[in-house]
Amino acid sequence: MAEKMLKRYYDGEDIVDIIGSKEKQTPGKRYQVQMFMQNLSEFDSQDFINAGQKMFEAKQVRYFVKFVFLEVLNQIDILDENIQNFIINNCENEIYGNHVINNVIFSRPKYIRLLRQYGILDKWFNNPQKKDIVFNLLISMSPDYDIEDITFIEKYALHSQEDDNKFSRCFLHDINQDTDELFELRMKFYNRYPQMADVYLDFKSMLKNCEIRTIRLLVFLLENKIKGNEKNIYKYEEEFLYEDSEILIKNGMEVVNLLLPYIPTEKDESLLFSDWSGRYFHKRGLERACIQIIKKANAAIISLKPETFLERYKEFMGKGNDLYNEIILDGLYRLPERYSDVVINYLCSDFDSNIFDKTSGNGDELLLAKQILGKHSKYCSENVFIALEKTVLSYLSPQAKDIYRHRINYNREKNGYTVYWSFWGDLQKEILEALPYNRLSDQAKDLIRVLNRKFLKGTTLYKRSGGHSGWVSSPVAGKKLNNKKWLEILTNTKLKHKSHSHWKEVPGGFIENSIEEFSRSFRNAVSEEPARMIKLVLLHNEEILDVYIDSLFSGVAYSKALDNVPIELLESMILKYPYDYTSYRANYICSLIKNRKNEKWSQKILDILKDIAVNHKNPEIGKPNVTNNEDKEMRSFDMLQSNAINCVRGEAVQAIAQLLWNDSSLFKHFKDTIEKLALDENPAVKLASLFALWPSYNIERDWASEIILNLYEQDYRLAGFHDTKNMLFLLYPKYRQRVLKIIKKCYESEDKELIKMGAYCLSEMFILRNEFADIMNNVDTMSEAQAEAVLHMAILYFNKDEFNSLAKNMILKFKTSSLDLEMPISRLFYDNLIDLERDKDFLIEIMNSGLSRRIVHAFVHYLEEESKSVVDYKDIILSMSYHLIKNGCGKDEGIWGIEESVRKVKTLGSHK
Repeated sequence: MAEKMLKRYYDGEDIVDIIGSKEKQTPGKRYQVQMFMQNLSEFDSQDFINAGQKMFEAKQVRYFVKFVFLEVLNQIDILDENIQNFIINNCENEIYGNHVINNVIFSRPKYIRLLRQYGILDKWFNNPQKKDIVFNLLISMSPDYDIEDITFIEKYALHSQEDDNKFSRCFLHDINQDTDELFELRMKFYNRYPQMADVYLDFKSMLKNCEIRTIRLLVFLLENKIKGNEKNIYKYEEEFLYEDSEILIKNGMEVVNLLLPYIPTEKDESLLFSDWSGRYFHKRGLERACIQIIKKANAAIISLKPETFLERYKEFMGKGNDLYNEIILDGLYRLPERYSDVVINYLCSDFDSNIFDKTSGNGDELLLAKQILGKHSKYCSENVFIALEKTVLSYLSPQAKDIYRHRINYNREKNGYTVYWSFWGDLQKEILEALPYNRLSDQAKDLIRVLNRKFLKGTTLYKRSGGHSGWVSSPVAGKKLNNKKWLEILTNTKLKHKSHSHWKEVPGGFIENSIEEFSRSFRNAVSEEPARMIKLVLLHNEEILDVYIDSLFSGVAYSKALDNVPIELLESMILKYPYDYTSYRANYICSLIKNRKNEKWSQKILDILKDIAVNHKNPEIGKPNVTNNEDKEMRSFDMLQSNAINCVRGEAVQAIAQLLWNDSSLFKHFKDTIEKLALDENPAVKLASLFALWPSYNIERDWASEIILNLYEQDYRLAGFHDTKNMLFLLYPKYRQRVLKIIKKCYESEDKELIKMGAYCLSEMFILRNEFADIMNNVDTMSEAQAEAVLHMAILYFNKDEFNSLAKNMILKFKTSSLDLEMPISRLFYDNLIDLERDKDFLIEIMNSGLSRRIVHAFVHYLEEESKSVVDYKDIILSMSYHLIKNGCGKDEGIWGIEESVRKVKTLGSHK
């Protein structure tokens, strides 16, 4: 058909006549026009442009056909002079401008560079009305920038923070994708605005793909102490706790030289409790990541040239610096056996300075030394081994005298029992047992036997609770306190905030005397006994510190005993302690009302709920409450939904919705409020308004229907809202065209949740209303996500007799598809939907299609689990086997693993 159109065009027929009247401009015709335009663009680009312009400007051509011109233009790879002239001459044109920018140029680097080369980007950047177009175009081509693109960005960047915030979106989270020039520009931005680096960084992936860039970024973070990254780095550092983790450093010396200058060199005991130390589980962050990377880098150095490691650390060896001890000991263990004498001589030169590891957090200060000596004492010379044994036997800890004195004094005080704290022998037992027994002297062997009797439960002197971790709570957590005790706490002005408090280690966690921890304990106590605590606070209103009021509201709102609290008491609390438009107290009020939806709340409380819903400042425009690494700007439905649910105004709407579901007479109180929410400029609030519009649909149907449709048409992402599919079916009879357009918009979205919703609706509309037949008859154009959702719906209707035939036809449309659709089709077997008499021909056709092992496995599992007779299914099994034999040769990858399933079928057959 496209060839005929091409012939008619070159025979001189007008393009508008070739397309035909509006009535003939169907989706099928659109496809023909698209093929024609593609052919025309390949024959002659000027003819293509002439035809496209005439088509685009003709009033008798439908919009969805007109846009074929722009779609084909967008797909052209070689921009000849004709194409370039059209773009340059029309990108500011009143008719074409916006369409060309949005549908042709956007995200296409060749077109964007064309605008840059002709000075149009410069012109637009200096026009306040068009500057954002430049930002959007540059961001759309990230990270595919060439040197000239980077030069353009640098020309305008780093002059204005407002502009730079927009330029920063040119940098993807994954620095692996940066060119060298883009990475250098990224670092310039980070140096000017350190907070820009406060994003999630996948260090594990980055180290594998761009090691030195990653280390430079790590150095930058160290220098700027950007603590927002700590949690992410901690996860990454945890990977490095395992020596056999797959992360390896390639450029060892370069990495060491970049990071080592940041490791503190002073001999200071405070380092044991700093962020550099791994003794405390909660402090494994940025600094610990650097220590572990250095260890990995040392491993790379040692594997290539061990003497380089010894030379690089010579200035730090024997200095007794705890951090360097950890690093050096880790390296000494990795040294090959030919260095055994060197290693042991170094350790023996000063046990106190060299053998203890106090910062790795492994809980045993001698663990690394034992590993080193266990390895190298097998290969060292006899003289060195004798010297080692002598050093071990004669060692006395500098702590020994203090331990012994403390032991004597403690026992003199008669504390009720006698202690036997060890001050000698711990090191000897630990080290001697790590050495090869056959090389030990008789004296050492005798000592081991003596020490085994002394330390029946093992040694303790060098074992630390350094990796102590667990819960953090106040001293009163979980305790039942009387009102007097709680008043002492709630009125205590001397308690410090968390940042100024200290943790006390206890078994299982930490005790913290901070206002925050007492507030948490109070909140838990309120949840246990809400009525008692409300009365206590109201009775002593003037004395209670305000910091505890939010804990009161939170505890009440989420209490399992909330239903037992008199409504009058709840209203007294709400009215006594006012909310404002910025605090989170308003959220607790909404939650409280929502959780007591069956109550007859007073008009004052209803007015408070409406006020919060309309006027609270949470959420702010442009500042989402919830984001993830891929979506910082609430573009996806998933993030939009998360923000609608997790904002204060969203909680208020949910409370209104619950009240309406329970009592439709309240609608008159909330109608104006719901209308305002639906018109709000924040998309998260608009989405939240649907919570209240759902019950409103049952109360005032026409009013709610119009608002719901308008919301979907303004922002089709809102159609991802829960149960929208059923709502669209309710709206369909009266608003057919509008509903179908919304479904199509979702179906063609790039958002995975909206695609799923749109495809569910589209396929169910096809099944129940025979809509979207053109799409269902052309399944080859579907993406995998679209196809999976369509199949899911077909399988839901498969076992309904009146739809079984249609569902089978829908599934069979995909039998030649190249998409990976085995799992949804396999559900027929796993969900036991097959009726052999009804579905036999269908199964044979499936088995003769592009057979995959997952469908075969599902079929065998079905026979096995449902105890089906193989004889009954013989035709299907023979068909499957024939298909395998016919198509198996040369397709090993496709049938890999099927043999086991075939064997199972044979086994089943022999048992039937």
